[in-house]
Amino acid sequence: MHALESLLLRRHNIIRTTVLAGALSVVNAASPPVVLFQEAFEDLNSSSRGWYDGRSNVSLSSVEPLSGSTRAYEAHFRAGDTTPATPGRHAFPETDSVYIGFWVRFSPSWIGSGKPYHPHFMHLLTNQNGAYTGPAWTHLTFYVEFLRGTPRLAIQDGQNITNDSAGDNRAVAGCNGSCDAYPPGDCYTCAPNRCNGKIWDAKQPYFKDDPGPYDKSNWHHVEAFVQLNTVSSEGHYNQDGVLQYFFDGEAVIDVRDAVLRTGRFPGMKFNQFLLAPYIGDGSPVEQTIWVDNLVVATGKPGPAARTPVVSSGGVVSAASFAAGQAVAPGSLVAVFGTDLAASAESAPSIPLPVSLGGATFSFNGAPAPLLSVFPQLPGDSLSQVNAQIPWDVLPPGATSGTVSVVATVNGVSSVPAPVQINRFSPGIFSFQSGAGQAAATTGDGTALVAPEGFLAGTASRPARIGEVITFYATGLGPVDFPPASGDKPGQLATTTTKPAVLIGGIPARVDFSGLAPCCVGLNQVNVEVPQGAPAGNAVPLQIQLDGTTTTDKVTIAVAVP
Repeated sequence: MHALESLLLRRHNIIRTTVLAGALSVVNAASPPVVLFQEAFEDLNSSSRGWYDGRSNVSLSSVEPLSGSTRAYEAHFRAGDTTPATPGRHAFPETDSVYIGFWVRFSPSWIGSGKPYHPHFMHLLTNQNGAYTGPAWTHLTFYVEFLRGTPRLAIQDGQNITNDSAGDNRAVAGCNGSCDAYPPGDCYTCAPNRCNGKIWDAKQPYFKDDPGPYDKSNWHHVEAFVQLNTVSSEGHYNQDGVLQYFFDGEAVIDVRDAVLRTGRFPGMKFNQFLLAPYIGDGSPVEQTIWVDNLVVATGKPGPAARTPVVSSGGVVSAASFAAGQAVAPGSLVAVFGTDLAASAESAPSIPLPVSLGGATFSFNGAPAPLLSVFPQLPGDSLSQVNAQIPWDVLPPGATSGTVSVVATVNGVSSVPAPVQINRFSPGIFSFQSGAGQAAATTGDGTALVAPEGFLAGTASRPARIGEVITFYATGLGPVDFPPASGDKPGQLATTTTKPAVLIGGIPARVDFSGLAPCCVGLNQVNVEVPQGAPAGNAVPLQIQLDGTTTTDKVTIAVAVP
């Protein structure tokens, strides 16, 4: 089911979960981050440095330069101007992720457009459009902007608009509904076409008139980062796109579960930067913005990866994320620490590889199959690796014990860290990674067992009393026909111990508990909604197994009898 797959693949805030790794493709194999180009704006010979489609009367200013610099790019608007002269565009090698860093300051008179839209400022375009395509109507344009002093990131993909509001044959920025957990975006006519736009704003203005750290007339360092969401080998989009905006090192926009493209464009990559300040209705006053020391890269430039460190207690269930809880052989886990990968990469197929992004992990010397690895993104304190605990991590006959995990990145190994292993460690997957709506469907898989309208473009409805539903978990222990570590089951694999399931505190009949046939380390449980289960949109769904009861914060919707 598409909605379920998207849930299991998406990132959750700093915690990023990836379960169905066999359906993923590489996010960004560059290692370490590669600087695509830099511009110091010290002279007007921009064409010699790769800029094109600009104007010859670009203005550079030496007034109040940035420390260590002598000039800056000056975008001066006279009242009524729509766009000043700019150096134009700069092509770069195709990439899934782009970091944009620059310094900026504004004239005291700066008010932008004075309206709830514009000015546009910096743009990224993709290989799905041409070298001279305008940014306003494309297959994807990414915007870095400031609106009334408030940092803004935005996208439009007007050329993708269709008449569909489900699946992958549609736009993601408006007119075809929402593909992620964010509002669907704007949809309007831009004759002869339809246009759209989707925005993410900081919660407050950061470029202000007041003297002090937010004074807009002082130089400020802005960093933006965008990473395209992955697309499965089956052609479905995953909710794991990244959008970030930093003001003087402070993260003011931090989105980890956006959809920026659908399965129509699995080969979409960014390949073009455009500097184009633009106020469509004309500048309401005379005003100026200055920019200096522009850096465009595949990630935030920095030193090469250092010695990896697995955090204390940093190996947790990929379903519950419960701190201090043991993990089980064959289960899916998230590993947190620092410098755990040289680059972001996801497994391209099943069986899962044991090396991704320059990283390998071993538990008691047994290599761990890897689903995906994520180095620290700009502003992150931790990196994350999604893996499977090898089935044979414990010695023969042992049901629990402490093992050591070792991370090795580009040949440099971490200090071994202890991990507690138990035969069982149940956790139920949910939309909030450990809380909220469970990853549960009707028995035929046609709808989420959730409040109606829970997820745009996906059918959902409450479960009925007596109906069999399916939910997904991990850590339910041994199965009768275990597959090899890193592989999905080749035949029906049933857990040797059947868990108890509670719905609203009422015991439910368990019809099946085993491995989901599609995936690695994913448990599937089929249960009947019991008589007496309370009705509501957030009825607790829990597993009881070997003395452990999962949290009551994971829920399903149950209809009134």
